[in-house]
Amino acid sequence: MDSLGGTAAAIVLLVLVIFVIIVLVRSIRIIPQARAGVVERLGKYQRTLNPGSPS
Repeated sequence: MDSLGGTAAAIVLLVLVIFVIIVLVRSIRIIPQARAGVVERLGKYQRTLNPGSPS
């Protein structure tokens, strides 16, 4: 049974790592030139990002 538990834990860990990678990749946005980006958290305005400005 120990082998089965280790395999299940490895699968859960793998799914968690894949989920975190997907969330990180989807959170990166590149703002084109001459456009501004609006940052919202939970639907509430946080700030405006201008092109070329650091986040």
